[in-house]
Amino acid sequence: MDAMEARASDDAAWFRLNHPIIDGAGPLAGVLGPADWTHGIARPFRNVVADPNPNLTVQLFRPPVGAWVGVRAQTRWRPAAGIGTGSGVLLDVNGEIGRVSMSVILVPFPKAEPASQTAPTQG
Repeated sequence: MDAMEARASDDAAWFRLNHPIIDGAGPLAGVLGPADWTHGIARPFRNVVADPNPNLTVQLFRPPVGAWVGVRAQTRWRPAAGIGTGSGVLLDVNGEIGRVSMSVILVPFPKAEPASQTAPTQG
């Protein structure tokens, strides 16, 4: 996350890269980082260690204008099944530029071992 600055608005999260990820890369490179955060933006719970996405689909119908890329995210999660999905509208300063979608695998926090109820003995 150190590579991007993030801000929130009423209906979207906005991201700006602090530096180019790959020198000379086209405008899509600046969209991929923010798009990858879609499932984390609209995350309905916090009791997972990780929620990696094994796939990411980004579709743009025009290049972004400006340095800021917005994501209006939606997610659907099934914690008991360990899966979820994320999708969203990608934005720039002029409006919609495309869409993002992904699958998500949920890795729950390990269950804590119960503490011993027996008081230590002194010898």
